[in-house]
Amino acid sequence: MPFNITDFSENLSKYGTGSANKFDIGIAIPPLMATLGKPSTTSKVTVQTPGPNNPKNLPNVTQTQNYSFINSAAGIIQFRAESCTTPGVAMMTTDTNKLGVGARIKQPYNAVMNDVHVRFLADAGGELEAFFNTWTNLLYNYAQDGSTTATFMTNYRNEICSAAVSINKYDDAGDIINTYNLFQALPTVVSPISLGWEQQNTKVKFIVNFSYVGFTIT
Repeated sequence: MPFNITDFSENLSKYGTGSANKFDIGIAIPPLMATLGKPSTTSKVTVQTPGPNNPKNLPNVTQTQNYSFINSAAGIIQFRAESCTTPGVAMMTTDTNKLGVGARIKQPYNAVMNDVHVRFLADAGGELEAFFNTWTNLLYNYAQDGSTTATFMTNYRNEICSAAVSINKYDDAGDIINTYNLFQALPTVVSPISLGWEQQNTKVKFIVNFSYVGFTIT
Protein backbone atom coordinates (compact mmCIF):
# COMPACT_ATOMS: atom_id res chain seq x y z
CA MET A 1 0.00 0.00 0.00
CA PRO A 2 1.23 3.58 -0.58
CA PHE A 3 2.79 5.53 2.25
CA ASN A 4 0.21 7.43 4.29
CA ILE A 5 1.53 10.29 6.44
CA THR A 6 -1.72 10.35 8.44
CA ASP A 7 -1.34 6.71 9.50
CA PHE A 8 2.28 7.41 10.43
CA SER A 9 1.33 10.39 12.60
CA GLU A 10 -1.52 8.52 14.26
CA ASN A 11 0.82 5.66 15.14
CA LEU A 12 3.25 8.05 16.84
CA SER A 13 0.41 9.69 18.73
CA LYS A 14 -1.06 6.37 19.85
CA TYR A 15 2.11 4.58 20.94
CA GLY A 16 4.38 7.55 21.67
CA THR A 17 8.19 7.45 21.74
CA GLY A 18 10.73 6.43 24.34
CA SER A 19 13.11 8.79 26.14
CA ALA A 20 16.81 7.99 26.24
CA ASN A 21 17.57 10.16 29.28
CA LYS A 22 15.39 8.52 31.93
CA PHE A 23 17.15 5.51 33.47
CA ASP A 24 19.05 4.25 36.47
CA ILE A 25 21.33 1.32 37.23
CA GLY A 26 21.49 -1.07 40.16
CA ILE A 27 24.39 -3.44 40.85
CA ALA A 28 24.17 -6.34 43.29
CA ILE A 29 27.46 -6.55 45.20
CA PRO A 30 29.32 -9.83 44.52
CA PRO A 31 29.53 -12.22 47.51
CA LEU A 32 33.26 -11.72 48.05
CA MET A 33 32.92 -7.93 48.02
CA ALA A 34 29.92 -8.10 50.35
CA THR A 35 32.12 -9.97 52.83
CA LEU A 36 34.83 -7.31 52.61
CA GLY A 37 32.22 -4.58 52.97
CA LYS A 38 31.16 -5.67 56.46
CA PRO A 39 31.73 -2.79 58.92
CA SER A 40 34.11 -4.85 61.06
CA THR A 41 36.22 -6.12 58.15
CA THR A 42 39.75 -4.77 57.76
CA SER A 43 42.89 -6.01 56.06
CA LYS A 44 46.16 -5.67 58.00
CA VAL A 45 49.52 -5.67 56.22
CA THR A 46 52.93 -5.33 57.90
CA VAL A 47 55.39 -3.19 55.96
CA GLN A 48 58.95 -2.10 56.57
CA THR A 49 59.37 1.54 57.51
CA PRO A 50 61.18 3.27 55.99
CA GLY A 51 63.12 0.37 54.46
CA PRO A 52 65.53 -2.50 55.16
CA ASN A 53 68.61 -0.38 54.39
CA ASN A 54 67.72 2.53 56.66
CA PRO A 55 70.53 3.02 59.23
CA LYS A 56 68.01 4.22 61.82
CA ASN A 57 66.43 0.76 61.76
CA LEU A 58 62.93 2.05 62.48
CA PRO A 59 60.36 -0.56 63.53
CA ASN A 60 57.95 -2.12 61.09
CA VAL A 61 54.37 -0.87 61.08
CA THR A 62 51.04 -2.50 60.36
CA GLN A 63 48.79 -0.78 57.83
CA THR A 64 45.05 -1.30 58.09
CA GLN A 65 42.83 -1.13 55.02
CA ASN A 66 39.20 -0.36 55.75
CA TYR A 67 36.71 -1.59 53.15
CA SER A 68 33.71 0.31 54.50
CA PHE A 69 33.67 2.37 51.27
CA ILE A 70 32.26 -0.64 49.42
CA ASN A 71 28.79 -0.18 50.91
CA SER A 72 28.70 3.59 50.46
CA ALA A 73 29.93 3.32 46.86
CA ALA A 74 27.28 0.71 46.06
CA GLY A 75 24.65 3.09 47.39
CA ILE A 76 25.53 5.93 45.02
CA ILE A 77 25.93 3.90 41.83
CA GLN A 78 22.27 4.47 40.95
CA PHE A 79 22.82 8.24 40.91
CA ARG A 80 26.26 8.28 39.27
CA ALA A 81 25.64 6.41 36.02
CA GLU A 82 25.64 9.30 33.56
CA SER A 83 25.12 7.24 30.42
CA CYS A 84 24.99 3.59 29.44
CA THR A 85 24.23 1.15 26.67
CA THR A 86 21.65 -1.60 26.97
CA PRO A 87 22.57 -5.27 26.52
CA GLY A 88 22.60 -6.68 23.01
CA VAL A 89 23.25 -9.96 21.30
CA ALA A 90 25.12 -10.95 18.15
CA MET A 91 24.43 -14.34 16.61
CA MET A 92 27.37 -16.45 15.52
CA THR A 93 26.40 -18.22 12.32
CA THR A 94 27.75 -20.69 9.83
CA ASP A 95 26.85 -20.92 6.15
CA THR A 96 24.99 -24.07 5.21
CA ASN A 97 22.47 -25.43 2.71
CA LYS A 98 19.00 -26.05 3.99
CA LEU A 99 18.46 -29.05 1.73
CA GLY A 100 22.10 -29.80 0.99
CA VAL A 101 21.92 -27.95 -2.31
CA GLY A 102 20.66 -24.62 -3.55
CA ALA A 103 20.77 -21.27 -1.80
CA ARG A 104 23.01 -20.99 1.22
CA ILE A 105 21.57 -19.83 4.54
CA LYS A 106 23.13 -18.67 7.80
CA GLN A 107 22.50 -21.08 10.65
CA PRO A 108 23.05 -19.75 14.20
CA TYR A 109 25.14 -21.94 16.49
CA ASN A 110 25.99 -19.56 19.34
CA ALA A 111 25.15 -16.13 20.77
CA VAL A 112 27.61 -13.45 21.84
CA MET A 113 26.54 -10.85 24.39
CA ASN A 114 27.70 -7.32 23.66
CA ASP A 115 29.37 -5.58 26.59
CA VAL A 116 27.39 -2.91 28.39
CA HIS A 117 29.28 0.39 28.66
CA VAL A 118 28.51 2.65 31.62
CA ARG A 119 29.99 6.11 32.13
CA PHE A 120 30.13 7.11 35.78
CA LEU A 121 30.42 10.55 37.33
CA ALA A 122 33.03 10.14 40.08
CA ASP A 123 32.31 11.21 43.65
CA ALA A 124 34.49 13.72 45.51
CA GLY A 125 35.96 11.09 47.82
CA GLY A 126 36.92 8.65 45.06
CA GLU A 127 34.93 5.83 46.64
CA LEU A 128 33.28 4.77 43.39
CA GLU A 129 36.64 4.47 41.63
CA ALA A 130 38.02 2.49 44.58
CA PHE A 131 34.95 0.23 44.44
CA PHE A 132 35.60 -0.87 40.86
CA ASN A 133 39.37 -1.09 41.43
CA THR A 134 38.73 -3.46 44.34
CA TRP A 135 36.30 -5.49 42.25
CA THR A 136 38.69 -5.94 39.32
CA ASN A 137 41.51 -6.81 41.71
CA LEU A 138 39.31 -9.56 43.13
CA LEU A 139 38.66 -10.83 39.62
CA TYR A 140 42.38 -11.10 38.99
CA ASN A 141 44.84 -10.11 41.71
CA TYR A 142 47.22 -7.67 40.03
CA ALA A 143 47.77 -5.08 42.79
CA GLN A 144 50.54 -4.82 45.33
CA ASP A 145 49.29 -4.21 48.87
CA GLY A 146 52.04 -3.04 51.17
CA SER A 147 54.50 -5.90 51.53
CA THR A 148 52.06 -8.38 49.97
CA THR A 149 52.89 -9.19 46.36
CA ALA A 150 50.26 -9.79 43.72
CA THR A 151 49.26 -13.42 43.24
CA PHE A 152 48.20 -13.00 39.58
CA MET A 153 45.42 -15.49 40.19
CA THR A 154 41.64 -15.34 39.82
CA ASN A 155 38.90 -16.04 42.33
CA TYR A 156 35.97 -18.37 41.76
CA ARG A 157 33.47 -16.87 39.35
CA ASN A 158 30.48 -17.42 41.62
CA GLU A 159 32.21 -15.28 44.29
CA ILE A 160 33.14 -12.32 42.08
CA CYS A 161 30.17 -12.02 39.69
CA SER A 162 27.26 -9.76 40.44
CA ALA A 163 24.07 -11.77 40.73
CA ALA A 164 22.35 -9.08 38.66
CA VAL A 165 23.03 -5.73 37.09
CA SER A 166 19.71 -4.03 36.40
CA ILE A 167 19.03 -1.09 34.09
CA ASN A 168 15.63 0.53 34.55
CA LYS A 169 14.15 2.65 31.77
CA TYR A 170 11.41 5.14 32.74
CA ASP A 171 8.65 7.04 30.97
CA ASP A 172 7.89 10.74 31.42
CA ALA A 173 5.67 9.97 34.41
CA GLY A 174 8.51 8.23 36.25
CA ASP A 175 7.13 4.70 35.81
CA ILE A 176 9.39 1.83 34.76
CA ILE A 177 8.89 0.81 31.14
CA ASN A 178 11.53 -1.90 30.86
CA THR A 179 14.11 -3.49 33.12
CA TYR A 180 17.22 -5.04 31.58
CA ASN A 181 18.63 -7.75 33.86
CA LEU A 182 22.23 -8.83 33.22
CA PHE A 183 23.14 -12.16 34.80
CA GLN A 184 26.58 -13.09 36.19
CA ALA A 185 27.95 -9.68 35.28
CA LEU A 186 31.47 -8.49 36.01
CA PRO A 187 33.58 -5.47 34.99
CA THR A 188 36.09 -6.28 32.25
CA VAL A 189 37.33 -2.73 31.56
CA VAL A 190 37.73 0.26 33.88
CA SER A 191 38.93 3.18 31.79
CA PRO A 192 41.81 5.41 32.94
CA ILE A 193 40.94 8.93 34.06
CA SER A 194 42.45 11.93 32.33
CA LEU A 195 43.79 14.57 34.75
CA GLY A 196 45.33 17.91 33.84
CA TRP A 197 45.94 21.34 35.34
CA GLU A 198 44.17 22.92 32.39
CA GLN A 199 40.96 20.97 33.05
CA GLN A 200 39.53 23.54 35.43
CA ASN A 201 35.96 22.80 36.58
CA THR A 202 35.99 19.54 34.56
CA LYS A 203 34.17 16.70 36.28
CA VAL A 204 35.96 13.39 36.73
CA LYS A 205 34.32 10.59 34.74
CA PHE A 206 35.29 7.04 33.86
CA ILE A 207 33.79 4.17 31.87
CA VAL A 208 33.21 0.60 33.04
CA ASN A 209 32.46 -2.23 30.60
CA PHE A 210 30.37 -5.11 31.95
CA SER A 211 30.47 -8.63 30.54
CA TYR A 212 27.66 -11.05 31.30
CA VAL A 213 26.39 -14.49 30.30
CA GLY A 214 22.77 -13.66 29.55
CA PHE A 215 20.01 -11.08 29.99
CA THR A 216 16.28 -10.60 30.07
CA ILE A 217 14.02 -7.64 29.29
CA THR A 218 10.94 -7.36 31.47
